[in-house]
Amino acid sequence: KRPAESQLMRLKVTLQDRPAPFPVLNDVLFSEQNPAATSRYTLRWRNRVHHQKSSGIWVTTPTGSTAAYASAGGKPFTRRELRFIVRELYSDAAPRRLTHGTVRAGETLKVVSSLMHGALWLDGSHHRMPVALGEHITIGIHPQRLRAIY
Repeated sequence: KRPAESQLMRLKVTLQDRPAPFPVLNDVLFSEQNPAATSRYTLRWRNRVHHQKSSGIWVTTPTGSTAAYASAGGKPFTRRELRFIVRELYSDAAPRRLTHGTVRAGETLKVVSSLMHGALWLDGSHHRMPVALGEHITIGIHPQRLRAIY
């Protein structure tokens, strides 16, 4: 019997035009480096710009959508896209708050940090990239998929 094969999507993450050390398989969390602190940032997605305060933002591939993303209220998915969800958005008077969305091929999600000590957590808690005040994060679909054989 021949082994089965699938092509897994990955995230392409850049910080100030510097690529992350590896393509991310599951998910990325942007937050304050102290997870109990409030995260402040500007979210740019499609033609929308939102200044937000929250517990952070999860961005996930289909592979990672059953873990932290689902725990934050997202629904697991299998479509070839990325999805993001804002964790515990600070409630304010903004009528059309941006709390979740999809990133398809050719699109990106951009985050501008308003934190002195922010962090990008790549595929869990073992890989962290420090993010300083004013730094730009860009997240999209990585062009190379991971070939999984099982």
